[in-house]
Amino acid sequence: DQTVTTTRTITTNSDANFVIDAFDTSVSDYANRSTIIVDPERMQLRYEEGDSSGSFNGYVEIDLDGSGITFTNTVTSAGIAYASDYSSNYTNRSLVDKAYADSVSLSQSDQVLTGARNLVGNSGTGSLHMEIYDLLSTTYTRRSDFDIHSTYVRMGHYSGDGSGSDEDSSFINFNATAITVN
Repeated sequence: DQTVTTTRTITTNSDANFVIDAFDTSVSDYANRSTIIVDPERMQLRYEEGDSSGSFNGYVEIDLDGSGITFTNTVTSAGIAYASDYSSNYTNRSLVDKAYADSVSLSQSDQVLTGARNLVGNSGTGSLHMEIYDLLSTTYTRRSDFDIHSTYVRMGHYSGDGSGSDEDSSFINFNATAITVN
């Protein structure tokens, strides 16, 4: 057993790899193994899961090279998972997780997005509804909408009375048998 007590620099020739391999040497089949590889072309952090017979079931690795960062998981195919729910700390540059994306996309309530766009999908009815509001006030003086439904498509425009209610409307309906203009 050797301990490094101060900072050390390890130099290899330009075509050599520097490899740190960790496994239980007291077990002849090396059931699990962790490896760090550093070479002139890449850096790799890898964990291999063994089957206790000397073979490996798969591996999980992070690879950094000139083309970017890749993550591979052949053990569970689960991808990268957060250890906890960090959604309350997300910023504009955060990568969101599946649970957060599902909670937003599957929400049953309307959500007004920046730029006065509102897109509402209802997977239970096979329809998609988009409304564009004039959000200069809270009373929606006019809006346009677009519906895609399993049996028709509708484009419409509604003029409001300033109180949030529709005053008049015009729309075009398209279905399998007719085009209707109102």
